[in-house]
Amino acid sequence: MRLLINTFTLLFLVYSTAGCSTKSSEATVNTEPRSLALHLIQPMFDTFDCEHVGIVQAGEVDEHYHGYFKAADVDNSRDLTEQEYLRSIYDKNETLDKAIFSQMDSNKDGSVNNKEFRNYVIQAIATADSDHDGDLTEQEAEMQHWRKPISP
Repeated sequence: MRLLINTFTLLFLVYSTAGCSTKSSEATVNTEPRSLALHLIQPMFDTFDCEHVGIVQAGEVDEHYHGYFKAADVDNSRDLTEQEYLRSIYDKNETLDKAIFSQMDSNKDGSVNNKEFRNYVIQAIATADSDHDGDLTEQEAEMQHWRKPISP
């Protein structure tokens, strides 16, 4: 388990400091619930799809979300501040990321605890699950748009 957490910490540090951001135009950002859900879920999809079958179920969240939360919680306070959350995001878009954080913070205390994070991830999967069958497929998650081919 510790290796898994350390791997996520390393990934977040690499992504947040290596300039891997793919910022889009903030002026034309769609902050509808599905757009927010996709923005959150797409970077996590392959981790949650641990069987590599192209499907994520809400139940798989419990197996994997904590690594993301732990990696973002740099001060180990067990709460994410907005600054910690924004710093941990791979595909940065300030408008979307702030809207997601605001919705995650369900009790509006200015931070997101483990339970709020988990509940929002599950809610995001349900929102992105367009046929409402409980399975989020690669097509529903629009992974073909998120996964960019690597140029030689």
